[in-house]
Amino acid sequence: MRGIPGSGKTTAARALAGKEGIIHSTDEYFEINGIYKFDTTRLQEYHDRNFEAFSMSLKENISIVICDNVNQKYIHYKRYICAAKIYGYTVTIIFLEHLPVEVAFTRTKHKVPLHTIKRMIKEWEY
Repeated sequence: MRGIPGSGKTTAARALAGKEGIIHSTDEYFEINGIYKFDTTRLQEYHDRNFEAFSMSLKENISIVICDNVNQKYIHYKRYICAAKIYGYTVTIIFLEHLPVEVAFTRTKHKVPLHTIKRMIKEWEY
């Protein structure tokens, strides 16, 4: 999945995964006791943990394995593609078109600041 915060990635991922698949999102690691608290100092650690969990699902041969992250640039999702191909999965990249910034801002469940969403769009790699 690729898309700015508030674009509907998680909703789309849930629909695609259905009952047979699994979704891996770095955002999950920022939730403690149901409360989301972003900590930039742990971002790389949590991305690595998410990738490890994603890879474990591939090893377990789960039918549908989804990475639900922003994936703004190719370097952010390259290792997920490589791992999936190693395990024989067909890789599909789903990009959710950018919504108007104000709409995305009101929809983001993690309260990503408006200026951050604007920066993501400006720096987006297509």
